[in-house]
Amino acid sequence: MHSLVLYHLACTLTIYSCRIISLAFETLLFVLTIAKFLDAVRQGWGMGPIMQQFVADGTWAYALIFVVMLINMMLYKYIHSSLTGICYTCVAYPL
Repeated sequence: MHSLVLYHLACTLTIYSCRIISLAFETLLFVLTIAKFLDAVRQGWGMGPIMQQFVADGTWAYALIFVVMLINMMLYKYIHSSLTGICYTCVAYPL
């Protein structure tokens, strides 16, 4: 019984740490995109339609990834069903 609790805790921590690392990487990419855009605006060439489209698309991509990851984590944490962990088969069945 004790090993089952430890296994569940290890799986939960692994899932959350993977999601947090992935979200941190996405946040870093978003911050670098915004920083480069602001630098381009200061230099005068950042107000072109291509740069504005690039930033708009990057913002949408970041927002969608954040929302999907948040919903996925919430489903895994709060809905106790076998279907909520379907995306985490690599954690449940190690090689």
